[in-house]
Amino acid sequence: MLNYCKFINWVPNSDVVVAQNRSNLCVWYSIEEPDKVTMYQIKGDVESIQRTKSLTEVLVDDGNNTISYKLDEGLIEFGAALEYKGLDAAVDILESLDLTPETEANWKTLAKLAMEETNLYVAERCYAALGDVAKADYLRKLNKLIATEGPDNFRVQAKMAVFHKQFHQAEAILIEHDEIEEAMAMYQELHRWDESIKIAEKYKH
Repeated sequence: MLNYCKFINWVPNSDVVVAQNRSNLCVWYSIEEPDKVTMYQIKGDVESIQRTKSLTEVLVDDGNNTISYKLDEGLIEFGAALEYKGLDAAVDILESLDLTPETEANWKTLAKLAMEETNLYVAERCYAALGDVAKADYLRKLNKLIATEGPDNFRVQAKMAVFHKQFHQAEAILIEHDEIEEAMAMYQELHRWDESIKIAEKYKH
């Protein structure tokens, strides 16, 4: 990720990486998004990383003095929250922070993990924070459906398949439950008209 790397290390008890590239101090608050890096221009060499309960500093020796660079504790705590406290705690931390390239990367990481764990409420919050209105609105409607029908309902499963762009799987679920019109409507909403027509012809609908 970094050419001419003179120093690289993890921040203690976190998923944050600190490295030095010539005269730049580079900090990755989210290793899932390597292009989102916070950079500081420095003189000298990174000496160490010190972390206490509420403060994390990178110490740089410029030959005459030791200069301290304070890292964003909220972003560091985000990784710890994911590992030890769960997704909801991670949401609480990110909601207290401004939207920056670093926090945006963490919202994306959290959204991915939430979908993997099928925590759709957290996923909805993530996409809303990221400004992805379409996904946030889709998940909001899906969460309402789950609240009334339960997570194992076939319509819920079909909509989950659509969210993951598994359209033929969603079609199969709906057809299995004799929801021909709903399968056609699904493709129409996606502007996949040919697929909708194929269903109509196949089932003489």
